[in-house]
Amino acid sequence: MYVSFLIAPAHGLVNLKFSDIRLSMMMKKIGYLAFGLLFSLAACEEKAEAPAQMSTKEVVRPAKIAVATSSLYSLGKSFPGTTEASRKSTLAFRVSGQILEFPVKAGQVVKKGDLIARLDDTPFMNVLNDRQAKFDFAKTELERNKSLFEKKHVSKSALDRFQANYTAAAVALKQAQDDVGYSKLTAPYDGVIAQTLTENYQNILAKEAIVQFQGNQNIDIVFAVPERLFLHISREKAAQNNAVKVTFDGFAGREFDAYYYEHESIPDAATRSFKVTMRMPIPKDLIVLPGMSVTVKFDLAALIDQASPANELLVPLEAVFEEAGKRWVWKLDAQNAAHKTEVEVTGISEDQIRVSSGLKEGEKVIAVGTSFISEGQVVRPFVKERGL
Repeated sequence: MYVSFLIAPAHGLVNLKFSDIRLSMMMKKIGYLAFGLLFSLAACEEKAEAPAQMSTKEVVRPAKIAVATSSLYSLGKSFPGTTEASRKSTLAFRVSGQILEFPVKAGQVVKKGDLIARLDDTPFMNVLNDRQAKFDFAKTELERNKSLFEKKHVSKSALDRFQANYTAAAVALKQAQDDVGYSKLTAPYDGVIAQTLTENYQNILAKEAIVQFQGNQNIDIVFAVPERLFLHISREKAAQNNAVKVTFDGFAGREFDAYYYEHESIPDAATRSFKVTMRMPIPKDLIVLPGMSVTVKFDLAALIDQASPANELLVPLEAVFEEAGKRWVWKLDAQNAAHKTEVEVTGISEDQIRVSSGLKEGEKVIAVGTSFISEGQVVRPFVKERGL
């Protein structure tokens, strides 16, 4: 059934049917649905692109990271050393003779004045008695001639001759008395018999070594310091920080304090190192002897001027790259974001580069793959996975 309408527009009457109007309305609805569908698809694409862009920015690249360390650490903070006796003497008699007493043994502890060896003093006593008699006679002659000189019975020259004889006799007597004392060898200070070099009842000559004697209160620690380190030691800082830690190889885990005593100013011709001697008290509960191996540890930073050329930083060779005629590294901040930083290179030490400026000790840099890093890029430490 069709319904007809009569519409009278300005230009005339138009006759429309009802079916044409319904078709027009359906077309409008379809258009609205299509527009809404296209709008929804566009919105989905925008939402899909946003996470993709965000994921690109948040990608954290793994990288091998190195820490700038002081070149002083490459010299080492510990040195091998040995112990030496702080006081040592080779004891000998001043006179020749036969040993009658030799009561000491190697390793024996003695006090100052204790008897170490005694010679047969019979020959010395005979000489002493002879010199004593000559001295007594010269003294009597001098006193008699002094009395005669006062009475003017002898000349002044005669009196002078008797005076000279008396003086010579007194000197000879004193020498004989000393020789008797020299027939006994005693300890010059508290110590230990390190080594015996003769036997009892042997005839020995004057100045022939009898024992090696060492003090037992202190012990010296001797070690060698490399020339390149020794040249940069600050005298002022060494005077303020003159203590080191000593570890005995046989007593691991225990450290002892030793203090600066002396150093040689002429280096060893072969090793170009300087001999340094530290001194420490001998521990009461340990047997410490000369010749033991020790390790000396000390803080280099406390001895070397921080402005010294020796205080440079070391970074891996691959960490430094060249661009526009300058040297650079990728330095990491607290968030591990990379920043291109100019550095000054002074040389190469084995597989590392010495840097004098641009970095501070302890700062982190990209060690490998610097060409794949961009400004501000965040990296994470590369961890090598275990497995085949």
